[in-house]
Amino acid sequence: MVKLLSTYTPDEPEYKNYAVMCAVEGLQSPTQDETNRTSEYPLLQGLEKCEKDLFDLLLIVNSGDFQRLPDFLNNHQDLLLQHQLDQATLMQRARLLCLARLCGSRSQMTYMEIAKELCVPKEEAEQYIVNAIQTGLIEGRMDQIKEEFAVTRTQCIVVDGEWENMRCKIQQWKKNVQFVLDSCDTFMKTRD
Repeated sequence: MVKLLSTYTPDEPEYKNYAVMCAVEGLQSPTQDETNRTSEYPLLQGLEKCEKDLFDLLLIVNSGDFQRLPDFLNNHQDLLLQHQLDQATLMQRARLLCLARLCGSRSQMTYMEIAKELCVPKEEAEQYIVNAIQTGLIEGRMDQIKEEFAVTRTQCIVVDGEWENMRCKIQQWKKNVQFVLDSCDTFMKTRD
């Protein structure tokens, strides 16, 4: 569907039908892989003009903005009915992407911290970790005894407004590497 949509511009009449189909298909899949999610975004920009509510829903879900999603869904029940979208699937998908974003900013966390962020009982946190691993959003080690998750890799998820956060992280990494290099230089000079 994405390939077909890429053959149209937002000004063409067929664009709206295919863009809606593509957006709905993506929203109906609880575990659509990250590569498809990010490649769709530029193609669906034109949807903002012709189907604003669907475009907003797509942005909220794909950004993992679980805090805004329940209110949006409650205020747009007609949109869910019109496109036959399942509220539970949308919530699950947003939670998975929220977890992936959380893992991108932290290297270790408890199941309780994850549950709090996802607004689910602590008992469900482990299943969300497993689902996120299965979809390729994250990788890591689960410690079921300590109820902790150590992140080893995350799929890059950058949504609007997070570029500054990413820039700050890179600056911090540069400072850390420079500190290590300076420490090594100092150590080598003291050995001589």
